[in-house]
Amino acid sequence: MFPISVLALMLGLGTAQAQTVDRLEITDFGTYKVEPGNKRENAEGLKTTIARRVEHLESTTTIPARIGISFGVRYKIVGEPDNAEVTLRKIISFPPPGLQPSRGKIVPQSESKVETTIGETVADLYTLEDSFELVPGVWIVELWDGERKLLAQSFTIEKPAASAKPEVTVAPKATPPLPKGAPKAAPKAATPAKPETSPDDF
Repeated sequence: MFPISVLALMLGLGTAQAQTVDRLEITDFGTYKVEPGNKRENAEGLKTTIARRVEHLESTTTIPARIGISFGVRYKIVGEPDNAEVTLRKIISFPPPGLQPSRGKIVPQSESKVETTIGETVADLYTLEDSFELVPGVWIVELWDGERKLLAQSFTIEKPAASAKPEVTVAPKATPPLPKGAPKAAPKAATPAKPETSPDDF
């Protein structure tokens, strides 16, 4: 039995093929409409959502700091063999000083795993859900295969400009109409100007 087991193991190793991720091809990026699914909180205290449906809205790297905005990048995993399972690392670096999900806790970056398959198209998105996430500046999304960086995409979060107050023009008060038959006020007589004097007049 022992030789047969060794032979089976050797045959299994011979037929197994290691999966290789060549690259990630970006299909679109920017803002998205997301139909949320199950939510969970990661080790940093940030909420993550598994989205059921994703619709690309706009290709942009400038994102308004507003609750409910979803942004990120969608990409295809290129490699071989097709449908082989792979695990990537996703790192999001936040602008200084970082996010503060609770008092006394600063999160400069978030790291998580992306479990996917070769040939699949993945949407890696971030949804602004809490006020502590509205941190303006450059956010950087990176995807790694082990120690090899496959993708880096930056987004600039901007606070919406305060709307300028419209100028208010005060209209002059209207003079009420005179009742019928009332005498009209006589125009004021002009005051005669004083004659100019010179030293010769004294």
